[in-house]
Amino acid sequence: SQKGAEKTFIQGRVKYTLNAEETLSAATHHMNVDYSAYEGMRVRGVTETVLSRGRVIIENGKYTGNPGDGEFLKRSTFSGHY
Repeated sequence: SQKGAEKTFIQGRVKYTLNAEETLSAATHHMNVDYSAYEGMRVRGVTETVLSRGRVIIENGKYTGNPGDGEFLKRSTFSGHY
């Protein structure tokens, strides 16, 4: 393979492009909040497609799902790791 060549792989229900880079921002995250602890951080490896319950909910990096598609999973404090 060539150095710097774009590599894409699928793991489970998520398609990643390993060598792509992006800057993290609350403005581009798929969350209902107006802040990000990682605001402005540059990362390598971009999620392109996500499947949830057999449906595409992120395609080409854009949210295509509907309100209420997610499911709240109640967990204990610290998930028992402490």
